[in-house]
Amino acid sequence: SDDSVDHFLAAGRSVRGAPALAEWFAALFAAVPDWTLVIEIQFYIAFALMAWGGDALRRATGWRFARVVTGCVAALIAAPWTLQYLSTPLWPGGFIGFWYGFTLGVMVCWWARREPGAGWGLALLVAVVAAGFARDPQPSGLLSLLTVGALALAHRANTMQRWLNIRWVQWIGLISYSVYLFHVPVQGVAAFAMRRVLAPSVASDIAVAVVLA
Repeated sequence: SDDSVDHFLAAGRSVRGAPALAEWFAALFAAVPDWTLVIEIQFYIAFALMAWGGDALRRATGWRFARVVTGCVAALIAAPWTLQYLSTPLWPGGFIGFWYGFTLGVMVCWWARREPGAGWGLALLVAVVAAGFARDPQPSGLLSLLTVGALALAHRANTMQRWLNIRWVQWIGLISYSVYLFHVPVQGVAAFAMRRVLAPSVASDIAVAVVLA
């Protein structure tokens, strides 16, 4: 947190000759992507409970559409956030505002695997996310819709397996999560080091962005 970083810097400055080192480590500490991991963990737990509920309903009733129904019910619970009527999560760091992006990916996967009713579930989710984007055009909503559209088109054209077998795509897939976990602290420390050399300006900001990209 910001308070933790401030305390860390204060402790470092109390030691003669240590301010620069303290600021370096503080930049590393502050850049750890803990918030995104916390949201992901919440989604994994909620998704496991949702899938368990759907499978339990299917066993109890024999209803083939049970898993998709539970997914749609969960999406409708999160709809006020997706439609931008609510913006504050139920608890600090809550995941419900991001639920639509996760469930869009799940539903397009179920649709591709011919899960009963997944086509209707996917259409419902796309409609809700599109309505939310129309109310408040956030890039995350548009990106989610474009990604789902690209995946659906690739599946329809029967090219999904082909491009996933490309060697460099598989290589990116193998390293992507590791890069995700470490890119923020590496980026933060690199940007901090470059700003120690370059004077603050628009040009230096552009230079930092180009080099880190």
